Amino acid sequence: MPIQRFRNVLRARIARAAENRGGPFLPTGVGVARRETGDEWRALSNDPQFLFPTPPKEATSLVIYLSAERDGALTPRLYFNWGGGFSQADSFGCEPARAALIRLDVAGCPDLRRLRLDPLEGVAEFAFRWGLDGEGEALARAVEAELADYEAQRAPVARADLRLRDFAPARPGRPFPGRRPGSVTTRAASTSPRACARSSCWTSRCTW
Repeated sequence: MPIQRFRNVLRARIARAAENRGGPFLPTGVGVARRETGDEWRALSNDPQFLFPTPPKEATSLVIYLSAERDGALTPRLYFNWGGGFSQADSFGCEPARAALIRLDVAGCPDLRRLRLDPLEGVAEFAFRWGLDGEGEALARAVEAELADYEAQRAPVARADLRLRDFAPARPGRPFPGRRPGSVTTRAASTSPRACARSSCWTSRCTW
């Protein structure tokens, strides 16, 4: 078996194992390696991923923070698996950024099977941190000064406040909308933010 084909098969098996993993709400890295200390990671392939299991029933919010060494290195995109696997149609992403802070309201979606984060495309080093509920809000407060510094330097920063139920498929008894617009263009990070329909995000462009 050629080396590249073997790597592709291995990556697919790791991803499937992460999809079926139970236990604590911890992300499984695919195509990434963590540095010895801290929250620094290195992408080992052109498609690095973090796979989260189903959020705990009592959880209401998830906060994700990413940062990189250069402007535009990050292209964060979240994928939502409602039982049929991951697809571009069920995802949210932003254009390249230096840093990203994503708040995701996960309440009221017991049918979510898995959540996937693609932090960037290509091989690069980056920081990745996350937290649920109170830990997530503490994380958001802790990184605010760093984000403000980036914005003061006019570096591209992505800020997104999302409601998971806005991405959920329609199903009997669901008391909220099940679809969202195809794409929304917002103002640049160095200007005042404008709220997106059904959620809010601050960057050069967000896509659903």
